[in-house]
Amino acid sequence: MIKEFMIRQYLKFFPPKISIIVLSWNRLSLLRTTVLSLIATTKIPFEITIVDNNSDKPTLLWLEKIEEEYSFIRVIYQTKNKGGESINDAFEYCQNEYILISENDIEYFPGWERKMLLPFYIDNFVGQVSPFSPFPEESFGEDWVVKKHTTTDHNLFYWANQNLGTTCLVKKSTVTKGAHFKSLSSKDSEICFPSDAEFSNAISKLGLKLVWLKDYCAINWGHNKYQIDEHKEYYNKNIIAKSEFNIDGLSKNESLNLNELNDRLRRKDLEIFSLYEKLKYIKKLNFQHENLSEVLNIKEYSSLFVDLGSGFTPENCYFNPLNLENDNFSIQFNFNPAIEGVYNLRWDPVEGALCNLEINQILLNGKAILPKIKANTKSVNANRFEFKTTDPSITFPIDQKQIKSLHFNGKIKIFY
Repeated sequence: MIKEFMIRQYLKFFPPKISIIVLSWNRLSLLRTTVLSLIATTKIPFEITIVDNNSDKPTLLWLEKIEEEYSFIRVIYQTKNKGGESINDAFEYCQNEYILISENDIEYFPGWERKMLLPFYIDNFVGQVSPFSPFPEESFGEDWVVKKHTTTDHNLFYWANQNLGTTCLVKKSTVTKGAHFKSLSSKDSEICFPSDAEFSNAISKLGLKLVWLKDYCAINWGHNKYQIDEHKEYYNKNIIAKSEFNIDGLSKNESLNLNELNDRLRRKDLEIFSLYEKLKYIKKLNFQHENLSEVLNIKEYSSLFVDLGSGFTPENCYFNPLNLENDNFSIQFNFNPAIEGVYNLRWDPVEGALCNLEINQILLNGKAILPKIKANTKSVNANRFEFKTTDPSITFPIDQKQIKSLHFNGKIKIFY
């Protein structure tokens, strides 16, 4: 316990630098979730290299924008889908001691980096760490088997008795010694997967150990039944290229019990957005859903931050679906009981995308207001904005200190 405490303190004050590789191929909505969660949660020095396996046009356009916006992001554009071998091309850009390899369907929780680093500092023979536990989180919709594992003396993590999967943390020295990726593919499929089994095997042959964490520090949306149900064709088509993945029965589970889910969510102390945020804040939504998949399939959410005198914080943030009809939008936030002592409001019309916004009307407690709006972009005029950031927001003060409801409507064009 003393050693663990000392290591945690050391990581807190002397964190190592980390290089992050994200393997990209289409699935823009999940790629956005992966990259934006990394940006929001990584609190140690880091850089991101996204290697793209010749994705579709919307994905490529988004990658161009995200690379332009963040100086610590670089994108490698492949001319064909090389599968896992593309990760090897990204290794040469990694300058730091540790390398996180991430697929494009992972959402990271705050504190992920220190949890994944800890095993390396506890045992010098650790070579590869997964962000996942060997036990699937079925209450979050994960559809995966219990992974082979053995317990450790300190009970902080588990030794893995099988490959860990593509998403993992390794040392750069492990890669330098020859641990690289190969690809899995099929003549009947355009998909190429990383051969994660061969990668883990190469690390084991170096005399290094493989680690599952005790608790998840990320969600694997690629093994989530809602993603699989929504994209059956994708998963059935791609299954050919990955023989060890069994899709039988993935869509046969019954719907989650929302009460059970909410109890589970209340035990998670997370400040994150996007897909996981929809799960975390389901109890705050101002509408009812009998099936959680309806929530997860809503395409766009808006967020409202309320300043109660201490600035904008995740604790005072509310989410609702953005109702879209062509380019017209409307969104309503209702508060019961009313929120007292409000100073300022910040509205993020969409998460993780560029947009052009025109506000026709703002209703506060049912009455039209004309606040002095500040936006994190140059405005075309008083109520039109062309956002050049993937985190668009407007802020304005309010005269009334009590909020019962807030409504926006107008036009919006979202660029993915």
